[in-house]
Amino acid sequence: MIELKRFSLPKNLSRTDLALVFLALLLVISVYAQIEWPSIFHPVYDLYATKLDEKPQKYFVLDNPDPYVLEAVLNPGRYVSINSPDDTHFDEKEHTHGTNNVEFNNSYYEVTLLYGDIFPPPGSYLLILASLVFSATSILIICLFKIAQHLKKNESV
Repeated sequence: MIELKRFSLPKNLSRTDLALVFLALLLVISVYAQIEWPSIFHPVYDLYATKLDEKPQKYFVLDNPDPYVLEAVLNPGRYVSINSPDDTHFDEKEHTHGTNNVEFNNSYYEVTLLYGDIFPPPGSYLLILASLVFSATSILIICLFKIAQHLKKNESV
């Protein structure tokens, strides 16, 4: 029969040291999250085209479309993501002509520029900040406790 040995920590690695390692890891993750979190949540811009069955009353001819508008028109019903509204001039043309209906290759489309914001879950910044403060404070308290123990040991010798 196979005998399993019981797992035990090395004698020189105490629970306090494990707590310090855990809290230091939590501190590093919290700092990383504070830096990385804002870059995850940002505004979203999409173009969306719908093919129209009938000729609309008001439209403009789409000549020389930018790549994003072209992709939206060639793939109606599919969202085309753009980095910024500055990447396309469709919104300016829409404003100039007073409509978002276009004619392209003898077909008619309704093209919509969609803006959306993706917001982080409520309280997430507070949770990250709380873990940052908790881990930093805990590390400080444990280190001060260890220093006090070390000084007390040296005084008694």
